Amino acid sequence: MSYFIQLGAGVGKDGFYKTILRDANENDEIILVEANKFLIKQLESNYKSFKNVQIINKSIIPEGFSKKEVSLYYSEENGPNYEMSSLDKNHLIKHAISENSIKELSVKGITINELLENLNEKEINYLAIDLEGLDEEIIHNINFKKYKIYKITTEHIHMKNRYKIIKKLYQNNYFLFNDEFKSELDLLFIKNKKSFKNLIKKYLKVIYLMTVEKNITRKKSLQIKK
Repeated sequence: MSYFIQLGAGVGKDGFYKTILRDANENDEIILVEANKFLIKQLESNYKSFKNVQIINKSIIPEGFSKKEVSLYYSEENGPNYEMSSLDKNHLIKHAISENSIKELSVKGITINELLENLNEKEINYLAIDLEGLDEEIIHNINFKKYKIYKITTEHIHMKNRYKIIKKLYQNNYFLFNDEFKSELDLLFIKNKKSFKNLIKKYLKVIYLMTVEKNITRKKSLQIKK
């Protein structure tokens, strides 16, 4: 059994969801953490076909945060999926959301290490991070000596210094592979050479199957023309 964890799950049906469809086995555990309570119902609906799903309606907060009850900011302008929900009000304003439309929601907080500790599992297959401005700080908080996470994706567009994150993960034996979701927003890190080689094999297999399917379709098309 493996764990697949997404921090900032939104409503699902995203790149992480596609990864689950591709990589997760029937007995794997899927942990979805989403702070905005207005998204939980749709998130549950989108994952109802999966066997082992746990949805946690809490906000991931930095280590040493003085409060366990935090303010989450969102705006109806960004509804109904509220992609810009954030603990930082200015994060919304930077994305051209009018200050007058911003609303505040009280949410319980949990640190990344508390979350992993509650799972009682030291090995994580995949951790996806999309916390609207907090990604950098949360990665720095992860106890890599205690937890082995084989694959990490993170949105780097809001990072102050993404090279510090790359350096930190490299020091913990991660390789920067590329963006997982075919987007300029995400970085994909793979733990150790063995995991890296396994991922390469998986991608090569997918490419091979796509090529075979394409050739079959082409042959059928030529036969029809004849």
